[in-house]
Amino acid sequence: MTARRLRSRAFGLEIDSSFEAPGLPPVAGPAVGPPTRLELAPEREIDDAWPAGGSERILEERFDGDGAPSARTIDVHPEHGYRLYARGFGLARIAADGSLVECAPPASEAAWSWQRFLVGRVLPWAAVLRGYEVLHASAVAVDGRAIAFVGPTGAGKTSLALRLVAGGASFLTDDVVAIDVSDGRPRAHPGAGVAGVRPAERDAIEPAVWERLGTVLGHSEKTYLALDRVDEPLELAAVCFIAGGDGPLVERMPTVDPRLLLTSTFVLGVRTPERMRTQLDVCASLAAHVPALWLRGCAAGPEKLAAAVVDEVRAARAPA
Repeated sequence: MTARRLRSRAFGLEIDSSFEAPGLPPVAGPAVGPPTRLELAPEREIDDAWPAGGSERILEERFDGDGAPSARTIDVHPEHGYRLYARGFGLARIAADGSLVECAPPASEAAWSWQRFLVGRVLPWAAVLRGYEVLHASAVAVDGRAIAFVGPTGAGKTSLALRLVAGGASFLTDDVVAIDVSDGRPRAHPGAGVAGVRPAERDAIEPAVWERLGTVLGHSEKTYLALDRVDEPLELAAVCFIAGGDGPLVERMPTVDPRLLLTSTFVLGVRTPERMRTQLDVCASLAAHVPALWLRGCAAGPEKLAAAVVDEVRAARAPA
């Protein structure tokens, strides 16, 4: 008997999967992006298939000192693709063209836990290989268009997104947004319908509002929340850069420095000429067509800042 296959969508990929994953809801209708097959595989099978020579280690991190085992590694081979390992989350291989992802999860971890690695790192990596650019950003949909919040870890991207969702916006993605250019305009694609919420952010949300946002999957250093998610790519209405310092809550940039976009990319390990062309094309389209905003008034709190962003985006679209 043939095992049931599941069709989902994330980061611009049409995913044909052999297993369910939180945040990857089933979709129907015409495909909107390239296909990627998602499979479970034993760790030994992935290791045995990886060539002994010809690969390059492009990342190795040890969090417990130089003599400790590697906590994270990334290897690349021109034909066999990318091999990503993270302690506690397992091993994955991504085909060189992003068309296949094989996952070997650790046996001791719950599905929602190890799949954070899948939806937070592995699938965005595959999206880059399939022709998308990815930014370190969360995003929501307001009035049928996307607003992206760009910033480093801890900047408040998730807080802003959740405050907007609580106020009626639709959730698009947390932490990573995949972008392409369609008919000359940049589009933001839905990621996984999961948000990682830091304790301080969680505590700042009223209990009644928290209950409406979604379903708690579990806890680690964050609380992981499953939310309803937009399923289709949306035109980008604004890209908001979270910055410190004093100033107005929201300030529109007269022009956006392309280097600001280039340094906001999420996947650093794909350095092919094809990726560089995509990156430059997407960043040029963003700079030409999408308003860029500084968000400097973070001390005012995410709720007030979120409302100011929506007001600014709507005002920019209103006819003169």
